[in-house]
Amino acid sequence: MITARQIAETDPFIRIKLWPEGIREDNLDAFLGEGGPADLLVEVCDSLDIKVMLRERCRQAGIPVVMDTSDRCMIDVERYDLEPDRPLLHGLAGDLNTDRLRGLTNPQKIPYMLRMIGLETLSARAKVSMLEIGQTIPTWPQLASTVVMGAGITADVSRRILLGHAVVSGRYYADPEAIVPGKAPLGTPYEPPDIRPLTSALIQTLTDPWSRAENGGVWPSDETILDIIRLAGMAPSSGNDQPWHFHERAGQLFLFHERSRSYSFGDYKELASQISLGSALENLRLAAAQRGWGTDMELFPSGDERLVARIRFRAAVGPQPYDELAERIPERHTNRRVEEPQSVPGEHLALLKAAAESVPGARLQWTTDRQELMALGGIISKVDRMRIFHPQGHYDFFHREIIWSDEQARAQKTGMWVGTLEIPPVFVKALEAVKEPEVIDTLRAIDGGRSFEAVTRQSTAAAGAMGFLTMPRFGKEDFIYGGMAGQRLWLMATQLGLAFHPLIAPLYLFPRMLHGGGEGLDPGTVEELRHLRKEFSAIFDTREGEAEIYLFRIFQSRGEVIRPYRLPVASIFTKAS
Repeated sequence: MITARQIAETDPFIRIKLWPEGIREDNLDAFLGEGGPADLLVEVCDSLDIKVMLRERCRQAGIPVVMDTSDRCMIDVERYDLEPDRPLLHGLAGDLNTDRLRGLTNPQKIPYMLRMIGLETLSARAKVSMLEIGQTIPTWPQLASTVVMGAGITADVSRRILLGHAVVSGRYYADPEAIVPGKAPLGTPYEPPDIRPLTSALIQTLTDPWSRAENGGVWPSDETILDIIRLAGMAPSSGNDQPWHFHERAGQLFLFHERSRSYSFGDYKELASQISLGSALENLRLAAAQRGWGTDMELFPSGDERLVARIRFRAAVGPQPYDELAERIPERHTNRRVEEPQSVPGEHLALLKAAAESVPGARLQWTTDRQELMALGGIISKVDRMRIFHPQGHYDFFHREIIWSDEQARAQKTGMWVGTLEIPPVFVKALEAVKEPEVIDTLRAIDGGRSFEAVTRQSTAAAGAMGFLTMPRFGKEDFIYGGMAGQRLWLMATQLGLAFHPLIAPLYLFPRMLHGGGEGLDPGTVEELRHLRKEFSAIFDTREGEAEIYLFRIFQSRGEVIRPYRLPVASIFTKAS
């Protein structure tokens, strides 16, 4: 009504037809065709359904469409009067049509919307706004200045089309920030250190003290060794970095820490790597036992922590407790799905506890209380956000751990293809947006990004139980043994048909506060961590000086999951010449 009044006041001879109920599927044809087909459609509606329906009718009737979106003053021109076969929305929404839209929920429409508006071409502020909708703002913000500017450009383009000027279909920008630049300089970007892979010379030097066989030449066949190493390499690791390298020399097997694959913000004092290496040793022990071989392991035998373990083989002494878990090694996986909450039988929790605590010193605690699960979700999600906001944590997560295409993941075989995260497409798009330094800098400046907490909160709310695994002392050997206990626990969960999902962001950052004086963290983050730690300690019994290994959820799940790729044996195993 206001617009109609303004038009009438400007030129009372212009005939105006109002559609006060809005444009719907049942009146759309009348809107475009009553009194003869429209000469031009200017479309600025919010509904994806109506956007697509309008364009389908305009293409059939040969009506050109002009659309304005206020971000960066983007103008879309679709000349269906000249190009009757032109794809809707320049083909950006794929093969979307009215029939497909009818079967989609609103969340399912979001990826199409984001493709249509072009996530990669949105301004940094618009991307930040996208992440803040439902958190600090109710919907997309539109500034009056850009709305007015866009209206003026739309009017000019429309005038030229109606006068028969050669206006070409396409997407155009009149970005004020590009015309009059004024972006604040970004902070100094994080530069990862240049950590070189292990060299054959170093491996030889560190294994020289054992260059002569000490075990009488007791050694499995080459085929058996390769199979054992293959199964050892199926162990879990932080970000699927697979930080292990095995080397055979003089009838012995040596495990090295390949730091070039594992260096990260989350690997404080290499503790996450030690857990991963312990998991690989447990897989190796189980795989060897399954094939009739016992193992003797000596941890950190050289004084150089890059040499993690020396392993000697011997004839097995008969079945040992939990040896049967070797059968579950190829099946074990991380399940990040969010299922309907279901309780986990108490006898299963008891079996899991017994498996973990069969490693001397291991201690496993459970909670199944719904309020405590929700509280843990809040703690974990806030620490996750801290990690993403930290410059090194941001780099590690977005540029080292997450792989953005299956093709790259298949070629690299380390890191996690984003498809394995089992998160909705809208959150994948949100992650893509936050990957950009300018977006994360803006989120830090406004203390935003609370939307990233939602996925973790949903995960913990759907847990059947959450567990907390610890070892007695904060030292590398205990983290190795903790990794072994964690792997035994995880394989038992697999045997019981339970899904297992580590949620260990707090165990990445708590040690920096508890054992490193807040190393690498700003004072505000340290203070927030202290409060979160108090909340955590109100749920689980935390003891000073312990090694905190795993925080995880278990639940019932029947669905298949996408698993990350693994390095081939040739990439993680060498033999002395």
